[in-house]
Amino acid sequence: MRISRALPLFATGALLAGCPAGSVDTRADTLPPISYTLHEHRHESRGCGRPGEPCAEVLLRWPRFAAVEAPAAVAAMQAWLHSEMTRDPLGETPAESPEAAAREFVAAFEVATARARVTEWTLRRDARIIHQDSQVLSLAVDSSVYAGGAHPLSSRKLASFDRATGERLDIAAVVRPEAMTLFSDLLTRALRRERGIASDVSLADAGFFLDDDQVPPTDNFAVTADGWLLHYDPYEIAPYALGPVELALGFRDIENIARVGTAAAPREPPRILEPR
Repeated sequence: MRISRALPLFATGALLAGCPAGSVDTRADTLPPISYTLHEHRHESRGCGRPGEPCAEVLLRWPRFAAVEAPAAVAAMQAWLHSEMTRDPLGETPAESPEAAAREFVAAFEVATARARVTEWTLRRDARIIHQDSQVLSLAVDSSVYAGGAHPLSSRKLASFDRATGERLDIAAVVRPEAMTLFSDLLTRALRRERGIASDVSLADAGFFLDDDQVPPTDNFAVTADGWLLHYDPYEIAPYALGPVELALGFRDIENIARVGTAAAPREPPRILEPR
């Protein structure tokens, strides 16, 4: 469970949005990509440098954006990232900063070691931009925490923001109200296709927590270059043994359910912006 010492350091190093070669968007309304640096923070308990000693390690990475570009979107993304990076994985109140969250996790470990034989805790959070174009910016935060127990707990949080207004796009904002049932049908078919579940097998019999045989929409979603990506953490709609569920819907799949005019609506072509 120990975090590898071989992980590269990127603290305050520039990281630009990656794109396939040749994906230049020459339309007149093309905007420059949002630039940012990737910040990294590490923190560990006192015993980590001594073999066989109890050890707690924390590794946090998150982007810091240039505030002069798309200020409304940047402010919204930074606020969302702050809430995600400062969440207490042990269920207490959020910390004041990501660095404070790291210190508090290690402090809780040191309290635990004084009470019982605790050998190892780890906390890792990795936040990054997964897509940006002239209309939308999408982020992901991947987390893994181990504080004793049978296995680490992992999670993935997704969010997309309207580049012009900074609005976070939720399902109610991007799906037509009358199309919610159709949207659930699309997700259900995507799950069956992804997991190879035949149409005559109920999802409950396949091990999912879905007695009504329908996958519910989730606001844990993001717009990508190809369409929409929706994520369900372990225990949300399935037991840990089945792992997380991630469903991708192409823009063509959602043409009949998406609201027209939102930053998440199908468009052609949905280009990834080239880095400068």
